[in-house]
Amino acid sequence: MKSLNFGKWPRYSPACRRDVDRLLRAGGSLSAYRSNPSHPYGPRERSWAWKLERKAEQLFGLRHVIACNSGTMALQAGLFALDLPKGSTIVTTPYTFSATVAAIIHAGHTPVFADVDPETFCLDRKSVSKVPLKLGMEATLSVDLFGRVADHDGYVYSGPIIEDACQAVGAKRDHRWAGDFGSVAAFSFNGMKNIPAGEAGAMTTNDDDLAIRARRFVSHSENWGGLDVGLNGRLNEITACVAYHGLIAVKKNNAWRRLLAVELWRQLKDEPRVKVLTLKEIEGHALYVYPMLLRGGVDRARFVRRLRKLGVEASEGYIRPHLGHYPAFKDAVRIPMPVVEELSESTLVLLLQVRPPATIGHMCHLAAAVRTALGGMKPSAHRADLGRVEAAAF
Repeated sequence: MKSLNFGKWPRYSPACRRDVDRLLRAGGSLSAYRSNPSHPYGPRERSWAWKLERKAEQLFGLRHVIACNSGTMALQAGLFALDLPKGSTIVTTPYTFSATVAAIIHAGHTPVFADVDPETFCLDRKSVSKVPLKLGMEATLSVDLFGRVADHDGYVYSGPIIEDACQAVGAKRDHRWAGDFGSVAAFSFNGMKNIPAGEAGAMTTNDDDLAIRARRFVSHSENWGGLDVGLNGRLNEITACVAYHGLIAVKKNNAWRRLLAVELWRQLKDEPRVKVLTLKEIEGHALYVYPMLLRGGVDRARFVRRLRKLGVEASEGYIRPHLGHYPAFKDAVRIPMPVVEELSESTLVLLLQVRPPATIGHMCHLAAAVRTALGGMKPSAHRADLGRVEAAAF
């Protein structure tokens, strides 16, 4: 069966298309950076990369935002800025995208895998506390998974926290924005993220010295007289322009995602075979993707196949096996991770439709498809009005 049309994400505004066209028509360099000691602090003033940084600082109350060409580069820049001793052990989660762990290894450190919380899917502070102290933990790299800000303040080690907020731009916890919890943090503006710009990202910090080191790293370090061995992590002007327009719309679009999630909760909260996000969990959530847990031994592979036959694309959680089983990460230290194993093997399903431009009507149909797939019944004869939009709520 053909997939249902929930509307295409991402979408680009007329203003974004206009500004990209102006850039191209104007001609000249599409780089905001100068290899010149008189411009040592990142992109030139009033460039799109500069405007992206200043706007993000303003929106999220952050002291420093450093534009990068990917979220992966942002993680690498953050680790470089911290200047941890080579070979440091860094506790993290294996239930994440591979870039989280790859950044640790490329920085010359050793990842230590701990378990995740069964409710939040983020690094479990109780599991972190069980990591043997003899390993000499130097830092914690915690992931704001699927758009929920982790409990970064709950980790027991005194070393710095690196906040991987790549999936949580515009999320909040305890009245603080994602990106504000770590000594350094990373955002991703990948093509399917909440701020979609193809490939882009940003490193954030509230520490002036860390910001300077990070800026050196992402711009070859040459404007500083080669103090460090840097890389080219610069963000080009077209991508920065697209990211800027995504940034100014992110709060509105995240509110849209939460409104849809509330409707999905209303539709499925009494279904005993799935666990959907509660109203409390939806608060502050960026909902990069929508996580749903299967209960009662529901066969995940069969359930997902049935959803797809109903025209609803779904994912069986993160790629299996999880990162703890990747040959590339064979040298990582591990402690028991029963929750990660269960999520990876049987219980977690990711829905991709809880985002603009989907409507309340779409969520009604999505919930009906979930119930039908669970019961193995034919689709309901009643189909929700997919065109209905609660415009006033946006």
